[in-house]
Amino acid sequence: MTPATRTLSSRAFDVLLNAGLQAHRNGQLHEGLGPRHPRLAAWLQRRWLQPVLGTLGDAVPPTQRRLFALRCVLVWALSQLRPDRQPGLADIPAQAWLQSTSWRPLLALASHHGFLAVPAFPSHYRRRENETAVDNLCGLWSVVPSTLYRYMDKGRQQLGAALLQREPPGEWLLSLRQATWRALAEQPLATPAPGQPWHLAQAEQAMAEARATDALWHSLSADDPALVLQVFRRHSLALAATEEADAMVDSWELPRRDRRVAFEVALDMATLWRHRHDLLRENDCLQQALRIADATGLALLCGRAFAALGRFHMARDHDRTLACYDDALRHLRVAAGGQDDDPDTERAREELVRSLVHLAWIHVRRNDPKSLPLLEQVDELDRDHPLPDEIRAEVEQVWGEYWRCAGQLQKAMAHKQRALNIYERLGDQRSALSTCNNLSLIYAEARDIGRAIHYGQRVLDAARDTTLEPEVLAGAQLHVGIAHFYKAQYDLAIQHYDAAMQVYERGGISGRLSVCHFNLAEAYFHRFARDQNPEDERLGDHHAGIALRLGQLDQRQGWAETVSALKSNALGSDNLPDRLLPDEFADHYQEMNAVRQQRRRLAMPDLPPVEQVRARLQIARAYLAIAVRERESALALAHTHGRPEDMDEALDSLRDVFERALSQEELRRAHWEAQAADLLDRARCAKVLAHLAQHGALQKRHYAAISGLGLATASKHLVALAGRGLLVQIGKGPATRYELPDASSQPAQRPDHPRPDDEAGSGRSAATLH
Repeated sequence: MTPATRTLSSRAFDVLLNAGLQAHRNGQLHEGLGPRHPRLAAWLQRRWLQPVLGTLGDAVPPTQRRLFALRCVLVWALSQLRPDRQPGLADIPAQAWLQSTSWRPLLALASHHGFLAVPAFPSHYRRRENETAVDNLCGLWSVVPSTLYRYMDKGRQQLGAALLQREPPGEWLLSLRQATWRALAEQPLATPAPGQPWHLAQAEQAMAEARATDALWHSLSADDPALVLQVFRRHSLALAATEEADAMVDSWELPRRDRRVAFEVALDMATLWRHRHDLLRENDCLQQALRIADATGLALLCGRAFAALGRFHMARDHDRTLACYDDALRHLRVAAGGQDDDPDTERAREELVRSLVHLAWIHVRRNDPKSLPLLEQVDELDRDHPLPDEIRAEVEQVWGEYWRCAGQLQKAMAHKQRALNIYERLGDQRSALSTCNNLSLIYAEARDIGRAIHYGQRVLDAARDTTLEPEVLAGAQLHVGIAHFYKAQYDLAIQHYDAAMQVYERGGISGRLSVCHFNLAEAYFHRFARDQNPEDERLGDHHAGIALRLGQLDQRQGWAETVSALKSNALGSDNLPDRLLPDEFADHYQEMNAVRQQRRRLAMPDLPPVEQVRARLQIARAYLAIAVRERESALALAHTHGRPEDMDEALDSLRDVFERALSQEELRRAHWEAQAADLLDRARCAKVLAHLAQHGALQKRHYAAISGLGLATASKHLVALAGRGLLVQIGKGPATRYELPDASSQPAQRPDHPRPDDEAGSGRSAATLH
């Protein structure tokens, strides 16, 4: 349908209304409005006839269906003029015909066009035989025809003001369906008589044809909670685009009697408000669901409520999200431990898997490799209890994101495509669009720009026809911008990045704003490199500064280094901000970052030996801090949950490893001091060993520099040291070098007389590790 048919002017509506009323008066309503007024007929079909036809289903023969629907719409529209707000045109009191002027626009319009017959009131007016409705009402009300026509004009104006709203209120559309159902019950057209089985069949047919509101109407009429919830979850985007779903649910009696149904409805209504970008109402529905769950005392419902709250806070408050998912997992594990034949146990296992998947997603989005063991745990649970398609698709989604962040794009594409196939088969439009969003990013990173733009544009096109969540819409803008960036189309990339940032800001999603500013800075820097426009450099610096501050607020690990290097290397392919961090970086970021910095210093060819020593010691101290922290974590867990049987043995083994590592160095130094005392004093001996420890090998020029000897004497010393087993000669001629022998050839006994400084340091290992 073209955009021209979505709205209608008041003049066009007058044409439409007059044509319909006149056709009914002349008995030609069956001809419809299509041949003479195709545009008006298309508007009427979309706005008012579609709900009626969806309500009728196949209860009316096809040849009479459109005629019946047109009459239902006209009768219902006229009934909206009733001052008493009662449905239909029946049971109009005599007082309204005789004295109430507020009824006259309706009565004049309906009587003149054959919807009402003017009752006889001989005590007030004695009408002639075959008198027209106009003459009858003029005599009954003692008015001239021009006054009566003014009443009719007023009635048409009231109809226009009510029916030409941009989107009809949900209560009106529900009222139209109810009026249609009453009219159907009064007519002998329905064969067989509609009942619950008929409603169930109509709901299944409507779901297959993606008629969400029709499916919801029939499932509610059948009073089938499972089918109602299925409609909500399959077609939440379409239901969020209209208020009719809200009115239908409000009129449903079952949630007022059944707490479990009320809980499900609260969660589904939260989904609708999320699609409508109303955070306050979404949170209200989730809090209502939590209160209902707590009142029932069921661990399954409590777990699901906390998981939904975790999903709500995911893009806004990381700590709150983790706390909610911790509570969810705690309740769901209790519920999943019930009897195998209990339906709640099976549902709890599914929800437990879903929460694990969502938690893995959170870790993936923060570049944390903790996502891998969670996904592996999900695969194990899947092998024990096969998952339904809805959850399997979520698992495929997160696996795809994990492999994308791990840099294995082909695996990522395979998982995402499988997820898309499942969602399309289920008819889950929202999840299918979200998967298209992810595919757009993957193809952009794989430099398949055509497919990247295709999948991203598919989401943006859908946004014109339906309401999308801010995360989905902004993600599509962001990923299409990335695709244009990889094509060096920086103007388009900046345009899409800016649009994504505006959507995130309107939706209150601060967690992704740092990425938007990062991408904008990247695009401005690249455009500056191409065009040399100083304004682009200024804007790049501006957005990079904002990205750095926001990333620090979100505690994004490694973010500061990535942003700081952005301008210098323009975000090379090996410096992407959403790649998984190595395991040790995720758990011990400060220490491992210190190690990385010192490694970079050691890679500098002109670093003085003194600074090399300091760098090595900094690395050793960082690793020692990691070891101590891991050991303290183990002791804390043991204190809380109990000590394992082999814990003392493990601690003794850890102590032995540390002491053995120190003893090797001490033994080698003492052995050298004893065997090379005639060649080297203690200080020069220590320098030789330090050089060997740092560089792994020694040449005669190095030995000469350390010992202060000439090259010839240094060569003789090295030969002597090799002969004593302290060194091993490698190569011949100018390439000759000397290395330390293997640890297995070193002396196995500790020195009989430790050095003086051993007394002060003899307790270092115990004090450090304990």
